[in-house]
Amino acid sequence: MSSRLTQYILIAMLFLRLIRMIIAPLVFATLVGGIARAVPSA
Repeated sequence: MSSRLTQYILIAMLFLRLIRMIIAPLVFATLVGGIARAVPSA
């Protein structure tokens, strides 16, 4: 039973890592885009 629990934990950690890899750049790009629009270009 512990091996099945280990598999679930591994799958959950991979899923969370995948979400972070997708969401982190998206948030970063949104912030950079917002700052670029807020600052008037010279």
